[in-house]
Amino acid sequence: MRVEERPLVRWVPVVGRDGRRHMEMRWEMAPGTPLQAVRAA
Repeated sequence: MRVEERPLVRWVPVVGRDGRRHMEMRWEMAPGTPLQAVRAA
């Protein structure tokens, strides 16, 4: 598996609908593909 094919996992701060901030884990499978957000709430 090449380096650019490995899934990239990033923690990004997002603000929910209630206005509170939390961290979300985002998986970036490859450049050009939409991100899949996994809620950590």
